Amino acid sequence: MLVYYVVLFFSSLLAFVSEVTKSKFLWIVSLLTVSFFAGLRYFVGIDYESYTFIFASISDSKTEPAFRIINLIIFFLGLNVQFVFLISSLITFSLFYKGIKRYSDDVFLSVFLLLFCGIFIESLNIIRQYIAISIFFYGIKYIINKNLIKYIICIALATSFHYSAILLILAYFVLNNNIGKLWFPILCVAYLLPFILPIQSFFGLIPGYDAYFSSGNVINNDANASAELGVGFLSKLLIGFSCLFYYDRILRLSKESKLYLNGFFIYLFLLSFFRDFMVMVRLGYYFNVFLVLLIPKFFQVFDKKTRLILYILFIVYGFAILLINLLDTQAKLVPYNYQINFFE
Repeated sequence: MLVYYVVLFFSSLLAFVSEVTKSKFLWIVSLLTVSFFAGLRYFVGIDYESYTFIFASISDSKTEPAFRIINLIIFFLGLNVQFVFLISSLITFSLFYKGIKRYSDDVFLSVFLLLFCGIFIESLNIIRQYIAISIFFYGIKYIINKNLIKYIICIALATSFHYSAILLILAYFVLNNNIGKLWFPILCVAYLLPFILPIQSFFGLIPGYDAYFSSGNVINNDANASAELGVGFLSKLLIGFSCLFYYDRILRLSKESKLYLNGFFIYLFLLSFFRDFMVMVRLGYYFNVFLVLLIPKFFQVFDKKTRLILYILFIVYGFAILLINLLDTQAKLVPYNYQINFFE
């Protein structure tokens, strides 16, 4: 368990030092450290065996085209599935790091949030979707610059890794809307309504979705159970309401602030309203990444003394969230094992 803290915090510190010294070398070392740590894992994570099966049956696989091509290339080069994990990690974190470098007001804080507050851990399991998420994260610039054509191309590429990304075309039209403090009643209703109305039952009536709630479908029942809201989400809900309290001040910081606020609130809405429904929770993961850009903006609202206190609180918070994730025995994250052999 300790190895996660050492590697991830070391990578965060390298990102900080690289920003202070303007060292591209240290930035790359930080990126490679995270990528290799994720990519060299061996039977770590819930979906590890699933991806070994995809690779073993790649000639008959119906997985998304871009991911299938990567698997086929690696297979024909005589490399094994371990190289698939490594390449996937390099793609994912290269794009995350590029996005952070371009848009974050505090590189250390953004990298720390990326690695400690759930995103890194999630990326170890839903590999294809996290490649798509990282492509979307990198493509935020096309929403900011209002370049619809390039954004659609970006989403088309993301969709070639995970079909759910096609829905992100709608994000272009939603994220720049001035919803403002209407998010407060929206989030309150989204969180409270499922306690009153049987939301799952409504979805169970939709043709094609009833399978997700069938008592005989063990896989989907387990997935929905794993989508239940826990301490990690509730803490993010608290962060969201704190940002709403300072909404106007955050909005005045830059034109991107509105996009980051809307993105993170969409995440909170999806997980609040569609709790216990893994299909929609997985859609919310695309917007969880806005946290790594929003929090540095949130910090700018305060003076240096308050900012220092918030830094300490968020570091403790990140360490606690990582611990909660690692203690989840169903996640199969501990012990951490690795394999460096890339050949059959």
